Amino acid sequence: MEPRRVKQIIFGSIYAGVVLSVILAIYFLFLKPASSCFDNKQNSNETGVDCGGSCIPCEQKYAQPLKFNWIKNFSNGENKIILVAEIKNPNLNYTTSDFIYTFNVFDKGGYKILTVSDHSFIYTSELKYLLQPIDMKSSDFGRAELDFSNYVWKSKSDFPKPNIVLKEFKTAIYSPQQGLIPFYNFTRILSVGSQGEDVKYLEDYLKSQGYFTGEPDNIFNKTTQNSLIKYQKANGISPATGSFNTKTLESVNSQIAKIQASASQTSAVYPLNIDGVIKNSDTIVISKTIINGFVFDQYGVMMAASKTELENFNPTDEKSFRIIFPKSVDIKFIAPNLTKIYIDAIR
Repeated sequence: MEPRRVKQIIFGSIYAGVVLSVILAIYFLFLKPASSCFDNKQNSNETGVDCGGSCIPCEQKYAQPLKFNWIKNFSNGENKIILVAEIKNPNLNYTTSDFIYTFNVFDKGGYKILTVSDHSFIYTSELKYLLQPIDMKSSDFGRAELDFSNYVWKSKSDFPKPNIVLKEFKTAIYSPQQGLIPFYNFTRILSVGSQGEDVKYLEDYLKSQGYFTGEPDNIFNKTTQNSLIKYQKANGISPATGSFNTKTLESVNSQIAKIQASASQTSAVYPLNIDGVIKNSDTIVISKTIINGFVFDQYGVMMAASKTELENFNPTDEKSFRIIFPKSVDIKFIAPNLTKIYIDAIR
């Protein structure tokens, strides 16, 4: 190739490169669209596609809204009801450390007559319950709807669920005259070495009747046996071996049934309680613990709901709690073995 031709190619290439550089500079400086949070690209200082950095947090962009499964209502005393809602966080990786829930209450004619809002929180994939008391007659209540708003979304690592352990609980009725009214029915034969909640209930009953001394626990030991021997002798059960055999079980259940019948037939109204113990198995102080209690009839139908709250729960500490139900709850239909407890806690 001639030298003159080679020079033309070289100078032409240089010229084209200069022109292309000018065009690209004009495009990037003046014509290229600026990065935005809506261009479906991960650019600028974003940590995800159109989220993070100067855009909205990725937790907020990708989190699904909370859902509710059902809403129930129960009488909570004169001119008061309590709304109970089961809600669900469908997100596997996102929690909300705070959100606003709003109950819209309608009368039987379909007119909205009341709006009640409050704050709560929920962890990843959690099923939890909202209990909201309102001033309203049960006869005026038609239905309720539930809305969620003002989510504060966080990753599950930024808002971990505290480790609270439910150690024990029991459903109980208290009479001003009799104190604790037995609220259980025995079904299992027990003897020295037996363990379980029914052992503690047996010791509770024997203590209430003056046969057992000490603190009831879940272990059938010599103290339990000696207490049963006293009970068997006092009630003509022979031989008095201290074993909670069929004859003794039937005797105790019969006496408990009489106490329950007496309580149900009197005009006095006894408060229904759930007593229990929880433990903070976490390594930090739990600022607030909400303990929700639900009681059911023998068919598994929810009869009532109530709650209590504890504050400033130190690591490794155990605390007793009592959930008190309104006097309007009819104790005749409660199945204490079906009672359920759900715990909400926040650091």
